[in-house]
Amino acid sequence: MSEPSSPRAGLILNRIALRLILTYQEKVGPRLRPDCHFEPSCSQYGQQAFTKYGSLRATAVTLRRIVRCTFAHGARRPDPL
Repeated sequence: MSEPSSPRAGLILNRIALRLILTYQEKVGPRLRPDCHFEPSCSQYGQQAFTKYGSLRATAVTLRRIVRCTFAHGARRPDPL
């Protein structure tokens, strides 16, 4: 699977993803207990990924991070892009 064929389509997908992340941070995140194992939080990490990479790669690294965070145990630790 590859990136969208036109650069504009990729930008639109990135904007949609960033809007979804922002909505999560504003509406859902505050209602959850602050139990992040990583720094930055998964949503902040997703924002960084969608800003830095194309939509396909950003989706992959963000989902990988969420899965790792969900099953992580122990102290907070940095997880760079």
